[in-house]
Amino acid sequence: MTGCTHWNPGYHQASREDLMVTIRAYIRHQKFKTALEMIEQLPFDMEDQALFQKGIVLASTGNPDRDKEKALACFQAVVHQHPVSRLYNPSFLFVMLLNDAFAKQKRTEELIKQNHELKGWNRTLKEKNDLFKIMVKKKDQEIKRLQDEVNELKSQLQQFKAIDLGK
Repeated sequence: MTGCTHWNPGYHQASREDLMVTIRAYIRHQKFKTALEMIEQLPFDMEDQALFQKGIVLASTGNPDRDKEKALACFQAVVHQHPVSRLYNPSFLFVMLLNDAFAKQKRTEELIKQNHELKGWNRTLKEKNDLFKIMVKKKDQEIKRLQDEVNELKSQLQQFKAIDLGK
């Protein structure tokens, strides 16, 4: 992890635990940039904590620079590079949760796309149905007109028959 391999002499006065308490306080108060700056100053032997805290910052919903993929990479680094760390189990849990979130996000995007396609098909079917109704109405009108003509012709035929019979 870049930025975790050196120790800033200005932090020598504070104990390591004080640094972690301060970093967590910045995260809690959504001072994400400041927290990241402090995380980058942690010594190499605190890399597991630096990776974990950076993952927390990058996964935080209030962070405008939120990056769940980078957060996942941080937690995966703790799991793979620090298997005996006390942060292994929480990191492993975050890896599972973020992977699950990615899978659900992908499925949600697929469903949104399918829903959009179905709405398009529905619109097309509605338009075709409306057109079909218009065509049926026109055919019904044509049938009625033709039936009226047939009835008129029958009436005329009856009249001609009556005239023919009357001769």
